[in-house]
Amino acid sequence: MNTVPSELYPRSDLDKHLGVSYEERWQRLKPVIVQLYSGNYGRAGKTTTLTQLADFMKQNYVFYATPKQYRTHFDAWGIKKNVGKEKKDDAILALTKRKRPGASTSHVTVAEGGEDKQLPPAKIMRHIKEQKRRLPIERLTPGLLSSWNLPYEAFIASIYQDPDKPSPFGPQTSTPEGLKIESPKPTTPGHDTAGPSPNMQLVYQKAKENRATLFLQGRLEELIISMGREDRKLFVNYFHDFYIEAFSQARQSPHRMHVLEVPTQLCNWAIHVPSTSGDAKIKGSLPQPPEQPREQTINTPFPQALRQTMLSSSFTSVLPQDLPFARNTIVNAINDDPEALELDAWKLAIMAGNHKLLYDLYDQRPGEVPQGLDDIYPLHLAAAFLDGGNVCCKMFEELFSILGPEYAFRHNVDELGHTLLDALMTSVLRSHTVVNPGFVNKAFNPAGRFPGEEIDICGRWNPNSPGVRSLFHGGSPRIPEKWKHPFCHTAVQAVCHNINISSGLFIRRCTECGLELKLGPLHTLVVVTFCLAQYGMLGETLFGAIALLVCLLSLGADVNLKANICAEEILGNSEAPGCRHTSISPSELMERVPDHLQRHGTDMGLLWATIQTEMLTYRRINEGDSWISDNFPLIALEAWLSGHSADFATPLVTNQMMNGYSKCGWFHEAEAFVLPAGREASKYYFMNMDDYARTTYLDNSDIMILWEDIKFELESDEEDIV
Repeated sequence: MNTVPSELYPRSDLDKHLGVSYEERWQRLKPVIVQLYSGNYGRAGKTTTLTQLADFMKQNYVFYATPKQYRTHFDAWGIKKNVGKEKKDDAILALTKRKRPGASTSHVTVAEGGEDKQLPPAKIMRHIKEQKRRLPIERLTPGLLSSWNLPYEAFIASIYQDPDKPSPFGPQTSTPEGLKIESPKPTTPGHDTAGPSPNMQLVYQKAKENRATLFLQGRLEELIISMGREDRKLFVNYFHDFYIEAFSQARQSPHRMHVLEVPTQLCNWAIHVPSTSGDAKIKGSLPQPPEQPREQTINTPFPQALRQTMLSSSFTSVLPQDLPFARNTIVNAINDDPEALELDAWKLAIMAGNHKLLYDLYDQRPGEVPQGLDDIYPLHLAAAFLDGGNVCCKMFEELFSILGPEYAFRHNVDELGHTLLDALMTSVLRSHTVVNPGFVNKAFNPAGRFPGEEIDICGRWNPNSPGVRSLFHGGSPRIPEKWKHPFCHTAVQAVCHNINISSGLFIRRCTECGLELKLGPLHTLVVVTFCLAQYGMLGETLFGAIALLVCLLSLGADVNLKANICAEEILGNSEAPGCRHTSISPSELMERVPDHLQRHGTDMGLLWATIQTEMLTYRRINEGDSWISDNFPLIALEAWLSGHSADFATPLVTNQMMNGYSKCGWFHEAEAFVLPAGREASKYYFMNMDDYARTTYLDNSDIMILWEDIKFELESDEEDIV
């Protein structure tokens, strides 16, 4: 051994502790033994071996022990020759989170055997290089790149904050227990500090590679916690900027959109136009829509366009070397996997409401859907991003066409227990009430947000709208109350056209017995109506709630279906303990709601026909206009429903303004009875929706083919069961 410090040699026989027992000498000589073993006192500056240690102690301290005895005592003392992988990883993480000028790998000490000892920089470097050699090639988690819909300020505001924790990103301290990092000395004012040392540059690069790996694996919570605030901000905003650029590419078509910082209260709308094969009398007597603006065409397949966007970094001004993660690692993963961005492309097309792009994606790979499509619940995603002002039901129609109508029955419930109907009702509550997400479902935590907040159901804004971007960058993850308005005809039409029967919203568990209290479809509508009445916007008429009720009934919703419900818990006024849930019907639940409407003995066909005609022919054109037309007076409806009038004295009926309809309220002359056009419901033209700047015309749907397919699938299932 050489270069042993003089303080480790005995100064006299007293330091050798010769007058005590052999076991006692182990304890008294322990500090010397441990320091010798932990140091680089071997030949050529290498660490001390057990044999070298035994020889040194025998020659200098007259202490006789074999290498095996030393090993036994080191194990008992908790002394390890090599610092564990976890400690080295902790040291690298702590160094990168500090990111202070003058930081050095020489400043790291670890607690071993009750003592602090330096973690040699050479060991840190060897550990980094060894990990780099063993770094596996990761694949990108499908659908990950299209998930960054919020900038940093809104992102952190949307995260649930546990009141017992100081930060949603883990402990405030960046140094794990058992690890110490000496803070660098403050720099002299006016003197620039040198850049990071070569060792620290390697440490920072290693941290970037680790973060890229965590990202590719989808381990986002670990990733966010591993970064300091500035790195987190850079990271989140980088991928949010990519999301905005990708969403804009997916949007493609020139949808009509108000670009004001505070959106107008006036909606856009979509009008279904019957095909040329329909009744010429209807077509010829009514004004025809103008030619629609041509959509932008993109020759490059959308997944490839997304790949090129990521490769070019055209969406950001941040240089690759300034990013807090190894961008090349992510780019290489995308380049090495032709399927990497397929799911992101589908997801973005659905969120952007571009049903033609979705068809193109499927047409490019006929018969194939991307891996992981079921995991994003595409129909629920379409409901969350419902855009009644531009595409109405076209995205649902395209998804049914691609996936098959039976898909909705096989995948009707998402990971939160929500059905497709629930997803549509959530969009209504999000857009037209001030209800807190946590009231609807505990999975929407109180500090969180509803899905799809960045899309307006009436077509007034999307994620790339200036007002939305300004709002989110200001730290608000939710749409403010002043942007909302009553449940309007555009939203009513979109929801009715997309509606499906079943429910999982407002799920509660009995606090006594743990039974899940889950509503049926009409129970759900009762509570949604309560929310619109109690927490809806100024001017709410409940026309939309009536329309949804009659729509569900016309499609066969069971009014006698009972469910285990605690009305007080659902309606938010539960105080008394104990089990209070009972099996009740929708009408019984409605009786628990103040000011409910009685609808006994109503001609449901007439009511549904008038509701459809109203929502297909009227919109609020100017500020100050009524939310409902004079053709559908609510006073007359109330008098009829309450029994004070034998007839529904609405001009639609008294002036014979509607075409013929069935006893269920479906129009005979409609090509697709579940999606009638305004001109198919109207006997003559009285629509006020000729503002072409706010109108999107949609070709009449092939929904009837899908309905026939659904009927066939259900009949086949029944035969299989029999």
